[in-house]
Amino acid sequence: MMPTASAVRLGLLRRVLVHLDDRSFNNLARAHLKLTQGDGQLVPIVAQLQLALADWIAHLGKYLNEQQMVTLVMHYGPRIQAYGSRAAHALGLGQEPPGLMLTISDGRWVHTNHCLAWFDLEAERDVPELPAPCVTHILCDVAALYQRLCDRLDRVQGGGRGNSDPGFGRSVEQTRGGPGAGPRPVA
Repeated sequence: MMPTASAVRLGLLRRVLVHLDDRSFNNLARAHLKLTQGDGQLVPIVAQLQLALADWIAHLGKYLNEQQMVTLVMHYGPRIQAYGSRAAHALGLGQEPPGLMLTISDGRWVHTNHCLAWFDLEAERDVPELPAPCVTHILCDVAALYQRLCDRLDRVQGGGRGNSDPGFGRSVEQTRGGPGAGPRPVA
């Protein structure tokens, strides 16, 4: 099932984004994304994508710190805005959303398939090329991330199709294998 491009309430997003702790969620939502009207506020698709991206980064554990997460989400805000507009248009036509891949390399350098330069999270600036080859690359398929977010939102609102998302409906500790996690699903 394809996601639909629609605004959702902030409180609903808070329920389905299980990796961001309350402090980080509130900091990003209120201070940076200017979502200041409380849990009843409608959140546009762009802010949904930014919060979902922050949630994905949080699930990586200590690979990036909170400041790097906020810097990344805010730096790529205009790119996510452009992507969100293209995705909303495609979804409005009943088409699959376009692809957007985000790569974090060596916990410092960030790139998307639509950028010409890398972004240095430490210097907080674009760099035309990396100073040396990177060893570790972590990719995020933003279209798949949005699909997963829409699936979670659908299930919470009663339209669920089963629990194909192993992180859904669990506390952060359970999702990360902490106390009370029980057996982990086989992928």
